[in-house]
Amino acid sequence: MDKRITKIQFALFFKNDFNGDFVDFTKGLKDLIDEDDYKETQSIPLPSNAPSEIPRLNMNLEGFNISVAKNRLDLFFESNIEKTSTYIEAISNFLIGSSSIQINRVGFVKTFFIEGGFDDLKNNLNTKFKEEDFKEINIRISKQKSIYSYECNNIEHFSNGFFTGKGVTGKKDGIVLTRDINTLLETKNINEFNSEDILSFLVEFDKETNNFLIFGK
Repeated sequence: MDKRITKIQFALFFKNDFNGDFVDFTKGLKDLIDEDDYKETQSIPLPSNAPSEIPRLNMNLEGFNISVAKNRLDLFFESNIEKTSTYIEAISNFLIGSSSIQINRVGFVKTFFIEGGFDDLKNNLNTKFKEEDFKEINIRISKQKSIYSYECNNIEHFSNGFFTGKGVTGKKDGIVLTRDINTLLETKNINEFNSEDILSFLVEFDKETNNFLIFGK
């Protein structure tokens, strides 16, 4: 079955909330971006007591976007790991160095759209369920995996869904599969990652998420 990557998300979690000046933070982040890649910045004014996970800053760039909350930074892109990795190294150094932010968790989510019918999805079920008249199938599994001696959640989620986007007229039915790998929440108080660690996780998580746990097995 043909499959395409529709979205990749790489998340850097902060040990403590960033309570510095977001104006200065935004300027420092923008200075890292090549002029040809920069599109626009959206600063989101929020009250001081707003939940930490709500983004305060969105930056749109050529090929990817950056979202910053008080407790995390997320990068969203399609498939150009090589180009994005250069920015991730610069952003990591900026967070850890200029902004004195400690990174204690990392996560990577890759979403695929797989062309196929409902029967292709049912083939992943136990034999006794394959003949059932299901209208929807939604399966999520999770196991642990050690990566660079760090225990990680290794998650696969797939369901029937659809895709709208480049190369598709209207809506195309198929299977949406998400692979999610992240360092354990339980170890966040003992972890602290530098930019080299973060790049290593990026490369290894990217490889690992191309391997499906049970889908199609």
